[in-house]
Amino acid sequence: AIMAILEKVGQMRAAEGSGKMVSESSPAGDSKGNGFVERAIQSAEGMVRVLRSQLEERWKMRIDPKHPVLTWMIGQAAVLMNRFEVGKDGKTAYERLKKKTAKVLGLEFGEKLLWKRKPVGGALGKMSCMWEDGIFLGMKATTGEIIVGTKNGVWKTRSVRRRPLEERWAADSADMVGGVPWRVRDDDPNVDGEKLECEATEPKAEVWKAEEKGWLDEERVPRAFGVKGSDFEQHGYTKKCPGCLAILRGTARQKHSAACRKRLEDAMEGDERVARAKKRKDEFVDKAIQKEDEKIQEAMDIDKEKAGETAKRGRDELDEQKDGDKKKTKGASASSSELTDVERAAGLKRKHGEENEDMEVQEMPALEVQMETVNQDIEELMSIEDEWALGDLSGKTLCRKAVGKARSEEMEFMKKIIVYEEATPEECIEMTGAEPISTRWIDADKGKAGEELIRSRLVARDFKVKGDNDRPDLFAATPPLEALRMLVRLARTRRMRRQRRKKWKLFFIDVKKAHLNAKLEENEYAYVWLPDEAEAKLKCGRLRRWLYGMRNAASSWERDYSEKLVSEGYARGKAAPTTFYNKEKDARCVVHGDDFAFLAEEEELQRMAKRMSEWYEIKVRATLGPDAKDDKEVVILGRTVRWLEDRNEYEADGKYAKMIYEEMGLSEGSKGLDGRQRRTAARWTTRATRS
Repeated sequence: AIMAILEKVGQMRAAEGSGKMVSESSPAGDSKGNGFVERAIQSAEGMVRVLRSQLEERWKMRIDPKHPVLTWMIGQAAVLMNRFEVGKDGKTAYERLKKKTAKVLGLEFGEKLLWKRKPVGGALGKMSCMWEDGIFLGMKATTGEIIVGTKNGVWKTRSVRRRPLEERWAADSADMVGGVPWRVRDDDPNVDGEKLECEATEPKAEVWKAEEKGWLDEERVPRAFGVKGSDFEQHGYTKKCPGCLAILRGTARQKHSAACRKRLEDAMEGDERVARAKKRKDEFVDKAIQKEDEKIQEAMDIDKEKAGETAKRGRDELDEQKDGDKKKTKGASASSSELTDVERAAGLKRKHGEENEDMEVQEMPALEVQMETVNQDIEELMSIEDEWALGDLSGKTLCRKAVGKARSEEMEFMKKIIVYEEATPEECIEMTGAEPISTRWIDADKGKAGEELIRSRLVARDFKVKGDNDRPDLFAATPPLEALRMLVRLARTRRMRRQRRKKWKLFFIDVKKAHLNAKLEENEYAYVWLPDEAEAKLKCGRLRRWLYGMRNAASSWERDYSEKLVSEGYARGKAAPTTFYNKEKDARCVVHGDDFAFLAEEEELQRMAKRMSEWYEIKVRATLGPDAKDDKEVVILGRTVRWLEDRNEYEADGKYAKMIYEEMGLSEGSKGLDGRQRRTAARWTTRATRS
């Protein structure tokens, strides 16, 4: 049907002179190629699973996959998503279409109710009761009518009444679905198929309770105190908080940030709600610590019991071994056929003809033998580990001592600029509602031409949480490569057009450990687990500066250096916010991550180098210019920039070409193809492609 519609649309467009229409489709069997459509399907599937799970618990039975109630469940899932799923703009699909909030009855799918039917039998039919029993099967999105199921079919109505709570989930509700969307009743004039036939759905013998299913075995983290609109009217709103923005804009409710809740908690310190929430958290933390101690003690008791059993088993085996040796020694002169079955079973298994009269049994329990072997293996592994480590980026082996030295240098630098301060996990849970973020070391060899240069970086594993989409505060801009090319070109053309006495030069600066320079704002909180190299009493740290791997690190670093450059008279670009121009000094700057490229006169370049050395720990890569003392070549962003007498050159780094032909098994001495060979190769390639 869809293909027929596309074909008809193409014919209509062609008749109007638009030419032939070519339709595109995703690759067959590739569900990921459907993009947003596949994501919508996943959301619908999840909603259907939720409705089915809820209905099974209410009805206290397993619902057969062929039960007709599932056909109505899909439509209801679509209605709920259309009216309640909030998008990135804070609105639902219904609000975007209708420009108003959806009003939905608070009926639960599958619940038993009373519905009003149309009168039957003319005027006398109005004297009979028009309210009948049924179950709620959803709502028709186009008309707002309520879909009700009975044993005789499925109906649409505008008037329903809820039953008392104890009567809403009767045992016979599963039998009150007498139709499906394509055949609502037996006399349906628009029938388009047969009814579904499912196996008998019998109630389970056990009662479906969350406690019995183990859903409540683990206590949930207590919720924070509830906030009201009057609280914000009294204490004000928080900057960049999604919940506060939703209130001010009048859109659907959003979750308030941790910083917003912390600010309100400080402002409402004497409020009873805050006191109760704090008490619940303290009780939860105490119970969690107590349970953890009980688990540790239980594990220790089990280990002791297992160790005792292993030692006893080793002594029993040793006693059996001694008894067997004694019996075999006494009967050494006799033939093996003269030994009894008991003696054969108790004796040790020896090779034929082995003499054991003078054998001495070494008394060493089996447990000690095992532990001695394990200790030897551990010492061997530790000796290997002390000598070598594995590189995280290249996969090559690195010297363990060099890695330890690099990690110590990194920790010393972090302590110098105060990246973190010691904190407790309880404080982290109280401030953020989650455990501290885990960290790991990234070790890499940055040396060139066989020279070893180990660099270690502590990285936080701050992963994106579900539902946290399209956050503009995490965006960090990257300049286009054309911006750097423009600087290289302007360095030559401006020198030709302006006065000869002015000398514009290219200046390249690299900021070391750039992201560590970005500080957290007052209303931002982030906690991480500290590594062993931190030598901290408490293994939890509250960040004062962003670590690499944190989602806010890149945007905070961009904000930090932008504010500093603006304070020096540089204005940010409108099309590319990582480009800067100082009108007074006639200077330009392009920032790509931690690489700064300036184009200005030497006096301005020296001034900015001095200022940046006061802000950060920097490394001057090169100064390209016409003077003899100036550098003439530099590699920046994988490109080689050269300053020649009559021109500037900008080309890709040659290592990429080398990587390509090495990947294809070629070398600099490989022979090329002549014209005939190239034509033959192209012809065979074309044939292979067609086949």
